[in-house]
Order: sequence, then C-alpha cells, then structure tokens
Amino acid sequence: MKTLVLYATKYGAARKIAESLAESLSDADLCNIKEGYPTNFAKYDCVIIGSSVYAGSIRPEAKAFIAQAVSALEGKRLGLFICGMDAQRYEDCLKKNYPAEILQQAVVTDFLGGIFDPAKANFAERTIFRAASKLSSYQNTIDVEKIKQFAQAMET
Repeated sequence: MKTLVLYATKYGAARKIAESLAESLSDADLCNIKEGYPTNFAKYDCVIIGSSVYAGSIRPEAKAFIAQAVSALEGKRLGLFICGMDAQRYEDCLKKNYPAEILQQAVVTDFLGGIFDPAKANFAERTIFRAASKLSSYQNTIDVEKIKQFAQAMET
C-alpha cells in the first residue's frame, strides 16, 4: 500500500515521528504540510496526518489542511497522530482538533510522545512550560515502540 505521511511541526518533534513512521512503512512519501503537499491523493491508499500540539491545539497549517481535505480523504485508510508533552489530554485534543468524520474514518489514532528543548523555546514558552509541567531541561518522550505499532496498524 502506498502511504502519504503529512506532518506539521514547530520545533521538529512531529517531523522526527513522521520520519520514523515513513521508515517503518513499506512504501511511504513524507511531506511537511507547511512546505506543500500533493493535491491529488489518488495514488495513495493510506494517509497519515500528524501534528505537534501547543495549548491543546494542533498547528494552524494542519488545521487548514484538514479543513480543506476532508472530501479528498474520503475512502482512504487514515491514521492520525499528535505529539507533545501532555499525554493525558490526548483524546480531548483529538476531538477538539479533528472533524468527527475524520476521526470516525481513522483506523488508528495515537499520542506518540514529544520533545521539550528549552534551547528552541522562547522565554514565554519556557516559563509557561516550567509552570505547567515542571520541565526545565531537555526531555524526549517519543515512543519508538508505539510508532512501530502505529505503522503496523496502518498496513494491516
């Protein structure tokens, strides 16, 4: 099956996850939504969409893509992932950011971890993150095993 892996990222965690997914799939193309993506999905059997989450929202470019691509994704085997540092609100985040018809169509959805790198965050982001999560140093919670399971679910 031919798969398109689309991602939206701010600091690179969603890109790393999308790259790992693409490597775990038998035949995949990888696209950063912000840099452009195919407008014709006819050659793809599967589409995976992933985004980082900040304050409960996926990246604006991912939201815009999903809003305009709902009908183009119809009939595709669909996978959705989000990444960040707050796994507890994963299901609420999916419901808030994805239309119901997209969620119902998805064969797999998951939270795949994230990266907090204070060197990449601005002062306000570091301050908010410290207050909300007590993190002040580099953290990588990307779950390689869950990425492999996600890829397997897409191909079965």
